[in-house]
Amino acid sequence: MTTKPKKRFSITFDKKSDMAAANVTSPTQINDIALVRPSNFTIQKLIKSQSKCHPNNTSVTVPDIPPGPIPLPIHLYDGLVKRSWLWKWTNYIQGYQKRWFVLDEGTLSYYRSKEEISHSCRGTINLSGAYIETMNRTYFVVRNGTSQVFHLKASSENEKQEWVTVLNAAKSRAIRISDIIEEDVTPNRYREIESEPLEENPLDNLQVKLLDLQNNYESLQRKGQQLSQVINTGDTLEHLSPVLKEKFTLYSLTARSLLQKANEYYETATEMFSKCQIAYLQDLRQREELANEIESLATQLVEVEKRCLNKDQDHPMDDSLSGSGSAEPISVMTNTDSNSKHSAPTYKKYVKEDNSDDDDDDDEFVDTLSYIPEKENDHQLLPPYGEDGWKDSIPTGLESYADSNGLSSDEGSIHFYQPGPEGLDRHLKTPEEPTLNFMQNPNPAPTLANRRQSITPKPNVKMSYWGILRNCIGKDLSKIPMPVHFNEPLSFLQRMVEEFEYSRILDTAATIKDPLEQLCFVAGFTVSSYSTTINRTTKPFNPLLGETYECDRRHEMGWRVLMEQVSHHPPALAVHAEHKDWVHWQDFTASSKFRGKYLTIIPHGVGHLAFYNTGNHYTWRKVTTTVHNIIVGKLWIDQHGEMEIINHKTRDRCVLKYIAYSYFSREKHRRVTGTVYDANKVKKFVLRGFWDELMEYAPVTIGLDGEQIIGDYQNCWTRAELNLHETMYNFSHFNMQLNEMEQGIAPTDSRLRPDQRKMEDGDFDKANQVKALLEEKQRAKRREREALALKALQHEQKGEFEEAKKCREESEYKPYWFEKDFDPCTNTLVHTYKGGYWEAKESCGFNNIKTPDIYL
Repeated sequence: MTTKPKKRFSITFDKKSDMAAANVTSPTQINDIALVRPSNFTIQKLIKSQSKCHPNNTSVTVPDIPPGPIPLPIHLYDGLVKRSWLWKWTNYIQGYQKRWFVLDEGTLSYYRSKEEISHSCRGTINLSGAYIETMNRTYFVVRNGTSQVFHLKASSENEKQEWVTVLNAAKSRAIRISDIIEEDVTPNRYREIESEPLEENPLDNLQVKLLDLQNNYESLQRKGQQLSQVINTGDTLEHLSPVLKEKFTLYSLTARSLLQKANEYYETATEMFSKCQIAYLQDLRQREELANEIESLATQLVEVEKRCLNKDQDHPMDDSLSGSGSAEPISVMTNTDSNSKHSAPTYKKYVKEDNSDDDDDDDEFVDTLSYIPEKENDHQLLPPYGEDGWKDSIPTGLESYADSNGLSSDEGSIHFYQPGPEGLDRHLKTPEEPTLNFMQNPNPAPTLANRRQSITPKPNVKMSYWGILRNCIGKDLSKIPMPVHFNEPLSFLQRMVEEFEYSRILDTAATIKDPLEQLCFVAGFTVSSYSTTINRTTKPFNPLLGETYECDRRHEMGWRVLMEQVSHHPPALAVHAEHKDWVHWQDFTASSKFRGKYLTIIPHGVGHLAFYNTGNHYTWRKVTTTVHNIIVGKLWIDQHGEMEIINHKTRDRCVLKYIAYSYFSREKHRRVTGTVYDANKVKKFVLRGFWDELMEYAPVTIGLDGEQIIGDYQNCWTRAELNLHETMYNFSHFNMQLNEMEQGIAPTDSRLRPDQRKMEDGDFDKANQVKALLEEKQRAKRREREALALKALQHEQKGEFEEAKKCREESEYKPYWFEKDFDPCTNTLVHTYKGGYWEAKESCGFNNIKTPDIYL
């Protein structure tokens, strides 16, 4: 009888590495098991037994598997995918409706049902620029700061918190990915490479290799645990020897398989990276060719424009204030009332009255219970809010109305809009009087006795905008690092203060009792904010997160203003200005896109203005700014679009039209026209002017024959004489004083920003170096918050809710001087001043205040 030969295993203990190696010829089957956190194990009993039998022998150890998941490259959004039902606010007729929400690839989308996923997405928000706001209990809001807003309700508080945590983590990851994509590239630094086409799904093969690697890793953990169990049974080494050899062999075999799979994964990833790199360089080559074509076309366009202008020299453009109606001679433009406080300038002109506002569509105004379509914009209406949260129910009559009219969808449905002053105090409390701190000293001594009249001239260094921006076509320039050579020595916070240069308009408006005439002066104030932009083709510094700026001009102009950068993704700032007669606040952000020949800056957010004596509360949105001739020619700026100013107390409104420049128009450009309507949509005043010169208004009455009669024009704003200094960034004296150093300002004030100060002193090279250090410091702080957000997600997945809550609170950035509050005018959460800044400055000079550390 023959006996079956036994398998022979040889185990070698290496003195240096303490690793066990086995020679084996048979393979082992590896099961598919999910990746889990491995546990460390020991063989102390084996060591103790060996030390008795073989005192001179080297100790034997099984290598520890490090804690935590295997450090493999995985998909960027792994673990940040979530799908579930949520209740979404639709409109006042239907209230909340159940929708299927999907978070994947850094975007949040929703559908009416699961079956719609393949064909009908109802709305999507990219989280890289989104706001995620928690309300109370089960309610939260996701909005992208511009158009899309989701008002959501979860079935429980725990479910809401799960969604908020995952959304914040996905937002942090999306921001990081966006930063990688938006990094500057140098298209000329590439070599000619012949490439082969990429596979249709290049990640598929890599994912297969990754799965094999993960399975081998899990098998290695299991074999190690089995080996540890055998060792810890308590038997002697002699009885354990055959079993121990077998377990060591299996462990070694699995380790070798793991190394093999890791090598295969590395080779596959390297091959895929090479293909992607080739495709990337091909894309750069195509972008370079496209950029050259754009530059050539832009040069040709400039030549055509010059020819058109030369042809028109025999027919000069009419410099008058004109419109689309018939010409009407006016000898002297004065007010018939010689005692009027608002006299007009005396000059002769032929004017054409702008009647473009007579169109019924332009006159349409949203009144009480008027229907307006649900648009995806910042004015999207919220559900009614009560003490216990959003009201879930709607009147039965409205439900029946919805059913009878087929209003079954939340997309494209209608809302009932009910504006009015009664809702203003529900959440955002409009101030009824100036703050006590302001009134205690409304006219203090000037913060500086003698303000400067000049700054260091700008070095004569020629830089090409096109050379930098050619790789930024279609991108948001707020995410593109730019050298300080394109900047001016002011922060965007400081530049916003320029809007108050003509605050005397508001001082006059505060004395006017007629709300319609007061609205004309408010319109003039909004136009005056653009007067300093005509020659300002340089860009201000993007504020750092937490950066502040104060400007106290109570002695000279009667007001003081505080600003703070409250968000970085998307960039947003909050403003609060106060005067003894009025208060102004806004939550402002803007996006910019480079479109080749021109750059557009689209503002978002709403400006608020309230007068204490009348309680009139006005809101408006800014118009679009365009910078022309980026590629070739002299840079120039144009403002265009429509601005609506609403008085929320009386429901009067003013519509201003900033008319875009046209090469084919014979009218003077930078023209602004406007109309003031009362609550009944009756035209009461008309306005005309130029956003860089003046604004005038005239009353409108109805004659006996029913025709409109326009009275004499009166001036509501005239730009002061501009003493611009071209070598000083085209600054006026007021602009030059904004960055002048003052004592007692907060440590986060823009005047203390080192790169901006270096630039103002003329040291551009040092300014660029410091700017890079500041931006890296800001990125490091953001990465810390992102790590805390991911840590909170991990704690929640383990059921450690207290730790998750703590990490989540630490990961959320909170402005220091502003807080989020509900704005019933726009039905969104906005940043409003919570007080304390001026008190802290007067009491301790910020010595006992722990403000953010943002500078070097």
